[in-house]
Amino acid sequence: MMIAKDGTLEDNEDEESDEESDESCSPVAVMADSQQRSANINTKKKKKKQTNEEGEEWGESQQKKDIIAAFLDRDSGIHELTATQIFEDYAADHGWVKLNATNNIRRLKKQYDGKEGPFSEKQVTKTEPFTTRKTKSKAYTLLLKLHMMSEQSGVESMTIEQLHQSEACFRQYPLKDFKRHNADVRRLAGRRRQSSSKIRPSCSVT
Repeated sequence: MMIAKDGTLEDNEDEESDEESDESCSPVAVMADSQQRSANINTKKKKKKQTNEEGEEWGESQQKKDIIAAFLDRDSGIHELTATQIFEDYAADHGWVKLNATNNIRRLKKQYDGKEGPFSEKQVTKTEPFTTRKTKSKAYTLLLKLHMMSEQSGVESMTIEQLHQSEACFRQYPLKDFKRHNADVRRLAGRRRQSSSKIRPSCSVT
């Protein structure tokens, strides 16, 4: 309230409310509010992680590990595939959103080309080649032993998934590639058993 020159009282509430309104709508206040909203949105985006239908995170998934291992295997054939084709071969049946997964796969391809992330020199040395002309991996040696002694090891009663998960040295290879390695080693073990049975001395009496 204000006292006018003639002694009457005047209401100044409108002026006060206008001042408050001007304050709240000032460019500085609007900018601060906008920045706060952007920060909140970015925080929410950072917290949100990509998961499949089972709640598994992509970053820790077996599919991502399989794809990385396939890129490190020069004979896997993955290098000629598009991101969509890789998704169909390695991740389509595991409940991932196709758009998100293919974007992640493209990121992995870019990292592979640039030798970054899981494909850096430091990381690559952790994955042992299954077999080369001069060396045999721990996985190869163990797998051959299991197949050579199949009756004792029980390897024939295991599914390929069970066998793949049974040893850490097996799990470092993509399941798709491990199936191929296992088939090759199994055939080799069969040939070796046949050869040993042919040269076994006879105990028959003549």
